[in-house]
Amino acid sequence: MHCGRSLLGVIVAVVFFAGSLPAQSYGPTHARWVLRAGNRPFLQGGYGLDRLEHRQFAGSFSDLGTIHLTLGYSELRPYRSNLLSLEERSAFGVYSGTGISWQDADSAAVDATLWQIGIAFKGGYGYPVGADLAIIPAFGSSFDITSISTTRPAGLSAVDSSILDRYEGSFRFGHTAEAELRFEFSRSFSLSGAYQLSVVYPRVVFWKWVGSYGLAAVSMGVLSQFSLEIIRSSPALGPIITWLLKGALAYGIYALWRDEMHWPFKSEKPLTLETFKLGVSFTF
Repeated sequence: MHCGRSLLGVIVAVVFFAGSLPAQSYGPTHARWVLRAGNRPFLQGGYGLDRLEHRQFAGSFSDLGTIHLTLGYSELRPYRSNLLSLEERSAFGVYSGTGISWQDADSAAVDATLWQIGIAFKGGYGYPVGADLAIIPAFGSSFDITSISTTRPAGLSAVDSSILDRYEGSFRFGHTAEAELRFEFSRSFSLSGAYQLSVVYPRVVFWKWVGSYGLAAVSMGVLSQFSLEIIRSSPALGPIITWLLKGALAYGIYALWRDEMHWPFKSEKPLTLETFKLGVSFTF
């Protein structure tokens, strides 16, 4: 019953954050954005490499290949006289496993299989280059649930096994930050490269999570408003500076969460994922 109340509380909090944060920040605008005129459906697929980490895990994890599929709505429109503004809302699914990694498996490491689904929000400002080409540095975040199963090597310690046991057997809640560099070759086709940082919780301590994530969301929202002033004052440098600032803040937050999952509150260490991926998108 306690777990059920915590999960319900997280869902309510996600809806609250989703409805209250400004566009181009750490979360989305209201759900009615999807129905706004000018939004176009898109599909994105891609491949990447996952790296798992847990700060109390003495053993090692094999690197994972990852395949992702994203479906959603995108709006790319002119911003002021010489920039573009991108906003996206989407749902996604991810499969990660040792068997699809391009690297050789390590027989002494833990092999893992992950299934992940979630909802994602992305925004950024970019540069039109000629009639069709555009370069867009974008930043996004997502709320995820992840299912994990592992194959463990002989001799794995009891402590390491107990850490893995806390994640297996059910979907675990978490969230992700992503910095993406996108190349639009037309309004219908684009290529991208992205770096992601994800946190997967063994459990959710609801009020600590609300305080911790709320602090991160407010920090990113304040930075978003400050970044708009930079873009308005310096359109040539503003989009890339904004992208770098948001990426740096997100990396700092996730570095703190690696050691305490509900920082600044005393809490345990989570499982984290670091992902590099390439993607191709089709907008209809």
